[in-house]
Amino acid sequence: MGFALSESAELGDDAKTTPELVARAITNMEARRISEAIAMRGEWMWASARAFERGEKFPVYIYAARLHRKWEFDMHVGELGQPPSFGWEVPLIYVPASDIFIPIYIECKKLLGISSHTGAKDM
Repeated sequence: MGFALSESAELGDDAKTTPELVARAITNMEARRISEAIAMRGEWMWASARAFERGEKFPVYIYAARLHRKWEFDMHVGELGQPPSFGWEVPLIYVPASDIFIPIYIECKKLLGISSHTGAKDM
C-alpha cells in the first residue's frame, strides 16, 4: 500500500529474524493492534492523504448501527462490499469516510497555503 505504521515497522524487523511459523503467529496477534491504530488514532487519514498525494485511492468506509441502545461502528479499508461485523440484517448507516475526508484535506492545505498536490483528478 505504500505506507507503514510505526507499529508494523518494528514487527517487520522482528519477522526478518524470526522463523516463519513464529513470524506468522506474531503477525496474527499484532493484526488487531495495527487495525486499532488505523481506526482509533487517525492513521487512516494519514494513509488517505498520502495516497491522494500519489494520485491513488485509499478507500475507507464505515458502517454504523444502533444496537442494544448504543452505537456500533465497523471500519473497512478497501473496496466496498465487506459485510459489517454486526451483519446485514440490522438497519445501518454507510459512511464513505475517505470520500468525505479528501475534500476536507484539500481545503486544509489551502488554508495552510499549500496549493501543490498531485491528487487523483477523479477524487
